[in-house]
Amino acid sequence: MRRNAIVATLIASLAAAADGHTVEGTIAVTATVAANCALATSPLAFGAYDPLVRNATADATTSTPVMVRCTAGSRPRLTILSSRTGEIASASARAHSVLIGPGGARLNYGFALEAPVVGSGIVRPTTWTLVGSVVHGQSIPDGLYGDELTAAVDF
Repeated sequence: MRRNAIVATLIASLAAAADGHTVEGTIAVTATVAANCALATSPLAFGAYDPLVRNATADATTSTPVMVRCTAGSRPRLTILSSRTGEIASASARAHSVLIGPGGARLNYGFALEAPVVGSGIVRPTTWTLVGSVVHGQSIPDGLYGDELTAAVDF
């Protein structure tokens, strides 16, 4: 069946060529690649804070990766915002926020972005490191403390 269709197409082409009439035209083919980025985050988890022994004189520190994948040619700029304090951390600025615990108790901490490891466009993501430190020696009640930060990518 397929062979018959190919033979018919060849015969029709030869017949058109025998007439000596051919009309050609161009077909424009386009595509637009929109600038875009995707963001992947993980929790910044300090674990157990011990104001009496381990963190009496030393800050509790931790870090987590923040990965950004953008279309090739993009120059992403990452910032991290504390909704509690309004402070913004970037690759050049440190910020502070507060973890809220039982009865509204406040546990102060700071956060910053370390210089990114730059990938190439969409092939490899650009990875920043979000570093946090809970200030040592804070006298606070036991319990679970929490906060939320907002990551934003301008590109």
